[in-house]
Amino acid sequence: MQELPHLPLIKLESDLPRSRRRGRPDSDITPRGPKEREKFREKAREDCDKIFKEFQQLQEQYKGHIDPALIYRIDLKGSVKSSEIERLGLKILSVVDKKAIIVFSSNKHFDDFYDKLDEYVTDSARRKYPFLDAFIDLEKIDEKTKKGPHLSSYLSSKEKAIVDVEFWFLGEDRDSVRQMDKWSRELRNIVIYNGGKWLSKLKTGSFYVMRMELNTELIDEIIKLPQIASIDIPPRTKLSIAQIKEESIRDFDIIEPSLDATGVLVIDSGITSGHPLLERAVGEAKSFLRGKSPIDECGHGTSIAGLSLYGDLVQCISDKKFYPDCWLFSARVLDENGEYDNQKMIESQFLKSLNVFLRQYPQIKVINLSIGNENDIIGIGKRQFRWASLIDDTLYELSAIGRDIIIVIPSGNFGREPLMGLSFVIWKSQEFLQAPDMID
Repeated sequence: MQELPHLPLIKLESDLPRSRRRGRPDSDITPRGPKEREKFREKAREDCDKIFKEFQQLQEQYKGHIDPALIYRIDLKGSVKSSEIERLGLKILSVVDKKAIIVFSSNKHFDDFYDKLDEYVTDSARRKYPFLDAFIDLEKIDEKTKKGPHLSSYLSSKEKAIVDVEFWFLGEDRDSVRQMDKWSRELRNIVIYNGGKWLSKLKTGSFYVMRMELNTELIDEIIKLPQIASIDIPPRTKLSIAQIKEESIRDFDIIEPSLDATGVLVIDSGITSGHPLLERAVGEAKSFLRGKSPIDECGHGTSIAGLSLYGDLVQCISDKKFYPDCWLFSARVLDENGEYDNQKMIESQFLKSLNVFLRQYPQIKVINLSIGNENDIIGIGKRQFRWASLIDDTLYELSAIGRDIIIVIPSGNFGREPLMGLSFVIWKSQEFLQAPDMID
């Protein structure tokens, strides 16, 4: 394989705060005085009463159909340890801009919290629950924040739309998974009863998402449920198919890789396996689209495969020599228009393709993902994207049976020359375990 220089590592110059030493008090929380604590207790009780009143209304509305969860938001003015939140009988589900947390209470009342507020207010030699000094407001999660940024505009011109509905993830323990499964079954019944369609679901070690076909009215109804974290349209690719160019291959010198060459799995739109520049280096090609062959119908996967095999295509054309450094494996997940399957989640297809190829072909060391979601743009206040979360989980699970795997993703491939100038982010893992549970 061709030896190339390593990427340069740039030293980070930053004014990030240093970690505090153990035993030192949190300096970013200003302690409240006795009157301020009393005032906060009154406000906190009012906030909780309001949350609980709306919670009881939901319980009555969905009685016999689904059990609403007591999930709400706490605004903060300083750092609070998760262990301290757990002392209130709460579980942190998400952190919002480091200024708020989303919490879940398995106890469907605030009685215990009220008792702790009373102890918090009481003056004593050693104050109880000083971390409550960081609490500002307790409030219901705004339903508007649960709607994806493109959902409203997409629905405006459609009577129904295929959407991804995600739960707040409770955890991987048996009780948490059992609770989310129960919500899923109940939600499925509600959707089908009200004329919607249930398409599939996927649960992993970090998220629980369901794909459905819903109208606006049904979306507005189920988004009221506190256990619903988000509703958005599925990922959409942004492939510049029209810019893919074909070159003449006459008079090119073409060989096949060595038998011990590394394998590269390209997850894309498939490949034209009979293409003279690819056919000698193809290990296997499979389709993960129902009713579709592994053959590339839009050209993107074939072009990416060429880059994976040969690297600098311009230089290969100039030298008229195509010497592949690796064996090519192809998993087709995109249709003839370069779009994802609306019926299946790309996350499920990703996991299935890894299960098939990594178990059968130990020579595969690199997985190339030159696909993504045009709507997923890193921004303030957004939770980690499912796609990124799944890659993190997968690579963590690859730490059990001695597999060296590198996953390559595009950090941005928009522009006039998307295939000749890709920027990449690379993760590496040591090993591979069985993929998370999938139900389609």
